[in-house]
Amino acid sequence: MTNSKTYKCAFRHCSHESCEVLQDEAVKLGNRYFHEDCANTYKNINAIKVLYYEKVSNTVVMPQLTSVINNIIFKKHVDSGYLLFALQYAINIKRKINYPQGLHYIIDDFRIKNSWEKKQLQSIGKVKFEAKSNNETMFQVNKLKKKGLDNLFN
Repeated sequence: MTNSKTYKCAFRHCSHESCEVLQDEAVKLGNRYFHEDCANTYKNINAIKVLYYEKVSNTVVMPQLTSVINNIIFKKHVDSGYLLFALQYAINIKRKINYPQGLHYIIDDFRIKNSWEKKQLQSIGKVKFEAKSNNETMFQVNKLKKKGLDNLFN
């Protein structure tokens, strides 16, 4: 019996009942341990910040950008992957983003929502469903005794 260490999830907005995560289930980023979904959200938020700083505006006030991102993800309950996708999509189609609050308008754009749904459907389509062949019989057939004069005294 091995004793696995328990760490506290380093994500500030951890939504799990207990913020403790076992070492076997933990994802290590740097010197910090996260739940798998917390680490994914943390990576997406950092990617959004870097992308906004590099592609949209390098004079952005970072606490304001962080506040807007946290508001969208944790108060409006928008998936962090969707917000990252929406920002990348807006940059690719050269949509003008003047200030961090413009991210609220980007996530409500119907073209971006349709593209996100198509992307999700494509990722679901890539998953292969396989039926495992099982050589074991699922049921057994019991021979019924014939009723007649032969089995009368048995």
